[in-house]
Amino acid sequence: MNLTDRNDWDDFVYILLYPGLLGSMIYELIPKENLNGYLNTATYIRLAIILFYCIDFLHLYADMKKVIKNELRPWGYVTCDLIGSVSLFMAFIFVKTKNPEYSLILLSIIPFITLVYKWKVKPDRWFFSIFGIISSSLTIYFFIEYPIELSYYEEFLQYLSLGMVTIYMYYVFIFYEKRSKKVYIENFS
Repeated sequence: MNLTDRNDWDDFVYILLYPGLLGSMIYELIPKENLNGYLNTATYIRLAIILFYCIDFLHLYADMKKVIKNELRPWGYVTCDLIGSVSLFMAFIFVKTKNPEYSLILLSIIPFITLVYKWKVKPDRWFFSIFGIISSSLTIYFFIEYPIELSYYEEFLQYLSLGMVTIYMYYVFIFYEKRSKKVYIENFS
C-alpha cells in the first residue's frame, strides 16, 4: 500500500471510518434491557450527536466530494475530517460513560476543526469562526459559572448539542447552498 495515495485515505475515512463509527453509535443507542428511564437527557444528547454526525457525513460525502476533486483536496481536508469524526464519536462515548464535561470540550471545538479546512472560502471562514467562538465561549462560561455536577453538565450539553445541530443544519441546507457552494465551484472544480 502506498501511504501517500490520497484516494486510499479518502476511502478509509469516508467509506470505512465514518460509517463504522456511525454504526457503533447507533448500536450503543439501542437499549439492552428494559426501557424504564431510557429516554433521558443522555439519550437526547447522543441522538443529537448522531444527527450532527449524519449531517456532517452527508455534507462531506455528498456536497464536498462532488465539488472538490480528490487531486485538488489538500491533505488537511482528510485529516480534519478524520479528527472531526473521531471527536464526535468520543463526545458520544463520554456522554455514555457519564463524562459530559469532556463531551462539552470536544463539541465546542468541532467548529474550529471544521474552520481549518473551510478557511479558504471566505463565507465559510466567517460562519465557522463565529460558530466556534460562540460554542467555545458558552462552554468556557459554563465551566467558570456552574458547579461541577453531572446534572448541570448534561443539561448544558443537551442545549449545546441541540444548538450545534440546528446551526450546522442551517449551514448545510441553507448557507452552503446559497453562499458557499458557488465559491467552491469557482475555486475548486
